[in-house]
Amino acid sequence: MPSNSFPGLTRVKGQKRIYTAAFDESSSPSPSTSPPPILRPQPPPSKPNSSKGAQEKDKKDKKKKEKRAKAKHLLEKSSSSPEPSKDAHIPAMPKHNQYVICTYKALDPRAKLITHLGASYEHLYQAAWMLPRYVGAFIDYDTVLTKGLPRDGTYRHDDPECTHLIYNECWEVRCCFSLIKLHFPGIQDHVHYLREDTDLVAQLAKFITESARKTRSDDAGHIREHIFEIAGWKDNLLKTKTERGFKHVVTGCLLCPIDQLAEFDRDPLIFCRGLQDRHDDCAWVTADDWPMFLYDMSEYNPNDVRAGLFKSQLMLKCYKLIFTGPASVPIIGKAAGGKLKGKPPVIKNMEDAAESINVHTITYIACLVRHALNAQAEWAVEDLDFNSGDFVRSILTLALRNINWQEDISEWYRHRVLYKSCKREQPTNWKTMYSKMLDQTSGDREYTHEPAEGVSKAEDEQGANEELEYNHLMKKTKMLRGRRTWNNR
Repeated sequence: MPSNSFPGLTRVKGQKRIYTAAFDESSSPSPSTSPPPILRPQPPPSKPNSSKGAQEKDKKDKKKKEKRAKAKHLLEKSSSSPEPSKDAHIPAMPKHNQYVICTYKALDPRAKLITHLGASYEHLYQAAWMLPRYVGAFIDYDTVLTKGLPRDGTYRHDDPECTHLIYNECWEVRCCFSLIKLHFPGIQDHVHYLREDTDLVAQLAKFITESARKTRSDDAGHIREHIFEIAGWKDNLLKTKTERGFKHVVTGCLLCPIDQLAEFDRDPLIFCRGLQDRHDDCAWVTADDWPMFLYDMSEYNPNDVRAGLFKSQLMLKCYKLIFTGPASVPIIGKAAGGKLKGKPPVIKNMEDAAESINVHTITYIACLVRHALNAQAEWAVEDLDFNSGDFVRSILTLALRNINWQEDISEWYRHRVLYKSCKREQPTNWKTMYSKMLDQTSGDREYTHEPAEGVSKAEDEQGANEELEYNHLMKKTKMLRGRRTWNNR
């Protein structure tokens, strides 16, 4: 309170002034001659309660105050942020099917069959299990999906990464992504959405990788189980997987590079022992030196690496074993003593069986056969100096550089897998009565309008008229049959 508001009064801080009765009765504002007023001392400040309960209460109150202050600060900060204008652009996800995206997010390779069926996406698990049989082995699905989605539809014939016809990561992404997009439901219609959702792409790649690993394990187990009968081995020691490979001369010969057979034949035991011990002076068995079991030795030509490649009976029978089932391999059916029971052939689950037989699937079977021939108990990429991933890339490089060979070998397998699944292969030089007839007679027939000798012109015209009447009658018959068929519908 200002001192000039009330004359004669002065502010006394921290103390209360006590006035006498004479001061209260006087009406004059002049100062009194009475002694100064007595100041009443203030009571001493109370000491804080030192009990534990009071201390805890003070701490709680302090925390509450801090929380309130923090909440108030956040509220002020949020309220001070500007509201988005109507013209502000908010990016939206590309057009997509919400059910498909939710299904992708729910995929789990560890889920059981009842979960697949209950959630109604068993078909996606089936598609993931089938992918290795379309695209082959040793595929990096994470790289293929991550790099294939943004590059889809932008490839050109003069891409610098693909100008050299060497099967590398660029070619793997380019070839395999198109196959995955074609055979895995939903990807083809959601390419633009998946480009924006990288987390979902990583989850999808992990799911496909785990599913492909299970498929490869199942297929490798089938070939490992039946290869003893398919190959026609006699030594029972070869029934044990760990006794194969270069530990035995029979499997060692099949794994031997085709251009080193002469050295192998000189002394098979020394050749195999040197590879096991990995001596410096021994032969090398690498991925780019293709093994003998891939070749049909009757067609092999040292000057042409393509002659006889992938045409061995061992390769063909193992291909049938995986894609058309054990019953399509006569040796296995005979050993089993009748019709084999089990799942339907894989080829029946493929939409277009003929197009599904390609160099990728043939190379996939070659990797499985080589694993069945070596001495490794578990699946591995490397076996001594042989790397299976490099082997796949070397074969696919051959396919890139020889499109005609790629089409020929695919057609060779289609003819024998789809159309002659249970028959023996007839030798190329086999002569039958029908083939001799074709060689001895001509297939060309010359037609003439002149009447034959001894036939008059009238008779010739009569025969021509009869032929016209016969053709006219046949046309009427076909028309009547067509009408009956349509009415029955």
